[in-house]
Amino acid sequence: MALRKAGSAPAAAVTVAERDWPPGTERPVDWELACGEARVFVMTEDMAHSVPTQLWRTWSGQQEPEARQVPRRAA
Repeated sequence: MALRKAGSAPAAAVTVAERDWPPGTERPVDWELACGEARVFVMTEDMAHSVPTQLWRTWSGQQEPEARQVPRRAA
């Protein structure tokens, strides 16, 4: 997976909330993203925990978590 910064300004303190985050992988916390930049991260699933259908994110100036859909993998 990747977090990509769209828009005309960089983003500071980009954090994916623990809400629905699958255990066993490190979630993005306090990332800095330049305009157009994408940073890769890993989410894994197991028999008890699937990859979530959405991620809840915050960033500097956006303290209320915002949901972003997670694209589904092709079968």
